[in-house]
Amino acid sequence: MPFDCLSCLRKPNSTVPMGDAIDFYYWTVSSPSRAVLMTAKELGINLNLIKVDLMTEEHLKPEFVKINFMHTLPTIVDNGLTLWESRAIMLYLYQKFAKSDRLYPCDPQRRALVDRMLYFDMGTLYSAAHDLVFPKLLGQLTEIDTDQENKLKEALGYFEQFIGDNKYVAGNSLTLADLSVLGSLTVLDLIDYKIEGFPKIQSWLERMERELPYYNEVNKDPIEEFKASRK
Repeated sequence: MPFDCLSCLRKPNSTVPMGDAIDFYYWTVSSPSRAVLMTAKELGINLNLIKVDLMTEEHLKPEFVKINFMHTLPTIVDNGLTLWESRAIMLYLYQKFAKSDRLYPCDPQRRALVDRMLYFDMGTLYSAAHDLVFPKLLGQLTEIDTDQENKLKEALGYFEQFIGDNKYVAGNSLTLADLSVLGSLTVLDLIDYKIEGFPKIQSWLERMERELPYYNEVNKDPIEEFKASRK
């Protein structure tokens, strides 16, 4: 008998067991951190937000390294479980709190498309965007690296084809893949890099900004505040 993924989700009238809020160690500018925050918003759960500033190397302090020996963000601590890697956290929150399969479909084929985009983001798109942004942001380069920009454009070309005629990253409804990819691409705003020549991506980005009620709170405002702090 096929596995019924809905059996592990919370029933519509059920409540989350009482206990301490999940500790969420994050940096407001971090793409993976923002992807997890968006997931929490979609699931309607509150996190105990603990900011860790990468620019001042707070992630290297002994008290945080004791929690996460890889000293990466985001990290959660929930009832004895310590977990990092944003996509693992997103799936954990989904499995613990979701009351439907809206963000991560049970249907094997639809879920496979979501998984594919999560892995594409992790292995290709995220690194292409970040490797373009941070050398310039941190002053290691005065101009954008042309080779790295070409890698980003190659990744964007793939992404454009993945979207195809869909409204969202992995079909025609919002999923965890949209939130993960959105976090990765909005990092480009840190250096005011504009995506041009990819109309389907541009349309999708505009849809995300228009439809997500928390878009500014999670994405736009922290990035603008960070940029202003460095002037």
